[in-house]
Amino acid sequence: MLASSVNFKGGQGKSLWSAVLADWLDAEILDLDPRQGDSHSWAQKAGRKSRLIWKDTEKALHQAAVDPGSWFVADCPPHEGEETRAALRHSHLVLIPVVPSGAQDARAWGRMVDAIREARIENPGLKVAAVLNANRQTALAKEFVAMLQQWHAPKEGRAVVGVVPQRVGLSEAFGAGTVPTDPAVVAVLAKLQVFAEG
Repeated sequence: MLASSVNFKGGQGKSLWSAVLADWLDAEILDLDPRQGDSHSWAQKAGRKSRLIWKDTEKALHQAAVDPGSWFVADCPPHEGEETRAALRHSHLVLIPVVPSGAQDARAWGRMVDAIREARIENPGLKVAAVLNANRQTALAKEFVAMLQQWHAPKEGRAVVGVVPQRVGLSEAFGAGTVPTDPAVVAVLAKLQVFAEG
């Protein structure tokens, strides 16, 4: 079984959420961004199973997806490459962390929506959830949030599962190899579970 943390833009919290998902699902991390390797580094510090995937990404993700007894979490690179598209094709659940701040984020989100639509041709059961990191109170951020609210349709396999304020403690925990946790993270995971099982 495969879950993935995905966003076409960097700095959105993908690796942090990979760690949260890996702890929640008791999963092995598949770090698809070997140049950064952030979630792999976290897993090594945390004493958790992880692999850097340098090649044969499609094969590794397929094997993870068809393993009925274990969960795997893919931490995708921050671009529209084949690694991310393969993760969308093979995942049962995708979490998209977003920092809604401006036009670049909105463009990246639009490309994500297109990629999800394409992935569902081969993977019609794909469930996709978005979590807002650091919800900013700018006009552009408010427009972005409104766009996400229109996208939210759990019966159609897409949902916004909550907001997590940007907290230094979450990043510090991730960097130290402990589980990034916070009441807002716990609330997101509770909503994510209801969505995933619904």
